[in-house]
Amino acid sequence: MKIYNPLLALAFVAMPFVSHAEPMDKPHCDHSPAMQFGAGKLHEGMPPYLAGLDLSDAQQDKVFALMYPLMPQMREHGKQRHQLMNELHKLSSAEVFDEAKAKQISDKLAGLEKDAMFKRAQIDSQIFAILTLEQRKQLLEKKPFQPVAFHRGASQYHTQNVRPEMNDM
Repeated sequence: MKIYNPLLALAFVAMPFVSHAEPMDKPHCDHSPAMQFGAGKLHEGMPPYLAGLDLSDAQQDKVFALMYPLMPQMREHGKQRHQLMNELHKLSSAEVFDEAKAKQISDKLAGLEKDAMFKRAQIDSQIFAILTLEQRKQLLEKKPFQPVAFHRGASQYHTQNVRPEMNDM
């Protein structure tokens, strides 16, 4: 009898937590339907901003032909970026901060990002040239460009460029 009372109390304490648990079949990313399985008809290797445009098979093939050769470079860029970010993080949490080394790592990281952004702009321009006039118009009417890196973890601000408390002014 002594063991049943604590178990019963523990069960009553745990009930509110269990009742508020999220269902397992819920998608992980509420704010982005494109992240759900089966969303969109574009195959892998297509830029996400093309979702919603009715691209012909020939257009999809041309875009894929532009993007496919870049995939190994993009993967290598990601690995280098990750390595440099780890080095910078280790350096910033060391007992003694080495400014010269941090500057060197930051410069390498900036160079990587500069090259990647230039290549992205170049490819985006080539993709834009593949689109029809109507598709270009649809693309330009979409939500204006917002760099993803500035919105990580702040999905509630995706529809606005300012925070909600700024709107009250």
